[in-house]
Amino acid sequence: MHSSLVTPEGTTALLPGRGVDRVPAEAYVLTAEQTAAKAVVRAARHDGPDLVLDMAVWFPHVELQDPSILVKTDGDIADVEQRGEPQVVTSRQGAQRRYERSGWTVTLHGAARRAPRSITVTLTDGDRSGSASARIPRR
Repeated sequence: MHSSLVTPEGTTALLPGRGVDRVPAEAYVLTAEQTAAKAVVRAARHDGPDLVLDMAVWFPHVELQDPSILVKTDGDIADVEQRGEPQVVTSRQGAQRRYERSGWTVTLHGAARRAPRSITVTLTDGDRSGSASARIPRR
């Protein structure tokens, strides 16, 4: 639920005690798995022949600055707009973290009839890049 920043050691969690406790600085460095790109299709709808997806795409523990996504398709033309609600993650204790700039609308032209089951996107933000796949819910 805590923010992070890039330090000489790597992407570092800004946890309470960092820089004060006797814990070595590298103990606060997040692993590649902890910051791997995530994607979820929250809703799908038909718009004539097109399939319109409401998606969230983000890097956990990382504040997005100027993100972009590239959609991998099976030959469909995809329009991508950064809009929609940010992804909200709730911890086991009930704390919430909003990932601003994580909401996307993806329109797959001509894909409504074919009804793909999943989508793969590559998220890029500055020097950080990663791919993730998400299941497309049945309409």
